[in-house]
This record gives sequence, structure tokens and C-alpha cells, in this order.
Amino acid sequence: MKIFNRDNGIDKVYVQVSDFTTFQKVDKPIPAGIYLKAMNYKFQSNDDKYNFIEYTKPEEIEFFRNFEYIVDYKEVKDKTITELQRLAKVANDEANEIADLWNELTPEEKKLNPNFIKKYTLLHHKIQDYAFVLWNKQRHIKLNMPLVPDSDAHFIVEDNNNAEPLLCQASIEPNTLLVYKENGHTISEDEINNFALLGGAIEWQADINKNDNEYFRNYHITKKLSEDKKLYIIEFVQPEYTEDLVKKPHDNTKVYNKNLN
Repeated sequence: MKIFNRDNGIDKVYVQVSDFTTFQKVDKPIPAGIYLKAMNYKFQSNDDKYNFIEYTKPEEIEFFRNFEYIVDYKEVKDKTITELQRLAKVANDEANEIADLWNELTPEEKKLNPNFIKKYTLLHHKIQDYAFVLWNKQRHIKLNMPLVPDSDAHFIVEDNNNAEPLLCQASIEPNTLLVYKENGHTISEDEINNFALLGGAIEWQADINKNDNEYFRNYHITKKLSEDKKLYIIEFVQPEYTEDLVKKPHDNTKVYNKNLN
């Protein structure tokens, strides 16, 4: 998965570690910085595949902008379960068509057409990205997204009672609000306590979460300062679901499974 963002005036793209294996399947030049970061990344555990790596050079951002087989998170994060399933099915149908064509080739023809296998593999990585978005909504997994303001989200409030106004903005990380100073200075608990409009911002974010994710429920709110004291983090914490979720519409009961196919 990839996330395009603008942080402190700098364009960035964050790319999920699980997509690093797609680079070797690309038939166009890869910027050296991208390849080096992918090669030097050290896996500590299987959960590292949910992490994101930051890229800032224009040629790196452009490469990922044109790489269609890594899903753009912001384009799909608010889609419904049905819409995500439909997107995954389109990619799966294309992969099946490639498999059918491949199976009709002779051994000699297969040697001359290695791109069939590459494209098939890339399509399944794309399906995996769609699955990660779905499972993150359902709280089966947690994507370890960068804790930075979402450049596509509107500033929520600004409290002019403070000597240095505090800004409150949605984070890239779902269900998280960030309070910070635009100049990057540290922030204190006392300043937070004087932030009169914070309660309204929290209610606003809760409504957004409910509208964007049909599985948002049973949450509690945690608040803490970041280690560098530059962010006040408000998180809407939901329980992790270890079984398939049951959604109960007005007319009947429908079970949503993790399988997207």
C-alpha cells in the first residue's frame, strides 16, 4: 500500500513493507534510493510487513505514483466492504485470465513470456493490499501507519486563547486525532487543558469515523503526549476482533468473512 501526503511543506509517500517484493517484478528503472531502502530493511518479526517506509525524493514519489499495482490507501480507505470486494474481484479476474493464457502456452513459449508470471504476482499483491484495508477496518489487523497529520483532511479547530495557537487535525492513522503547534514547538498538558474546543473536535472525529467505517463501534478514547512532546495524540481505540464480524442490518443478518474472493 502507498500513502501520498504533504508534511511540513514536503511531499512524501509512505510505502508498506509488504510491497517491497513487487519491485523485482517491475520492467522499468527503479530509483536507487527506493531499491536501497528495500534491500536494507531488517525484518524483526512478521508484523513488520504492516510498517511503512518514507520516501521524499521527487523521482521516488513519481515512481510510486505511476506504479499501479500498489494500492493508493487514500483512494480506497473510505470504500465500503462491497466496494473493496468488487475491486479485489476485478484484479482476481485479470489474474485468472493471465493464468488461463499461461496454461495454454508450450514450454518454449513460457520461456519467452516471463512477464506473464510477473504480472500475475503483481495482481495478487494488489489483492493483498485491498485485503489489508478491509481487515484494518474490521480490526483483524492494525496497519502501522506514520503518525502525521493527513494533508487531505481539513483542520478542525484552532483555539485562539493560547499564546501559540494549537491545531487539531486527523492523522493518516485511522481513528486518530493530532493536536500540535504549526511551528513544530513542543506542547504541554497545561496548554492542552486550555484548548477549549477540543471536546467538539473529538465529537466531530467520532462522527467521521462512524460514517467512514461501518465497523467503528465499542471504542474508548486514550490521550497522551508523544515522546518528543510535539504531538498530543487522541486515539479512538476499538477492540481487536479475532473472529469474523457479524453486521446486523435492519432487514436481516449478514456475516462478512475475511476472504475477498
